[in-house]
Amino acid sequence: MTGRGNGAGWGTTTEGVKVRITLRLAVVLCALAAIVLPSTASAWKYIGTTGSYAGSVYMPPVYPYEADRYTTYGPYLMFATFERPYIYRSPGWSGAQSVTGIYLINRWNSDTNQWYLASRQNTGVFTIPAGVRGTYVPKLWRAPGGNQLYNRGYFKVLFIVAWSVENGRGLGSTTLAPNRIGDLRCQDMVRPCSATAEYVRLGRTYATGGGW
Repeated sequence: MTGRGNGAGWGTTTEGVKVRITLRLAVVLCALAAIVLPSTASAWKYIGTTGSYAGSVYMPPVYPYEADRYTTYGPYLMFATFERPYIYRSPGWSGAQSVTGIYLINRWNSDTNQWYLASRQNTGVFTIPAGVRGTYVPKLWRAPGGNQLYNRGYFKVLFIVAWSVENGRGLGSTTLAPNRIGDLRCQDMVRPCSATAEYVRLGRTYATGGGW
């Protein structure tokens, strides 16, 4: 027996129920897509681009983080992202693409008045298949140096990303730098910590005297 219509022409028939279920699933899938994929907008700024077909990048906030703070030899200073960056495909190629990234942790040298490379971390190479919007890459998790000297001072983080096709031909590369308050964040730090739009200042742990 077929039911009476509901004004939309679907009624309560088996066919009508299937249509309503399909529409609801479509709405749910659209909502999930909006949640899973990050926004293309990122507060980090592009400070250098090579090639004609560099893509865009979602870069999450970077935190100075004190790992193993409750152990005998902690805490160890790390720079970390608690989300994974998302690299969007280059507009210059519709097929499969290879992408790779390098995190650079720079420290300010007050003697030379220059930034120098204190540490780096490679993401490895990832493939964006044809028809796919982009790919996530590993989080940043890196110490700035191997002794207490490198655990204080002024630091900034850069992220370099490169795109290429499978035969190795480069499509472009770009370098991202923090640009706004919130790109670098201090949270639950034992040592003094002050974040600006472009760099973070870290002090000594209490075990090494405290203060800046």
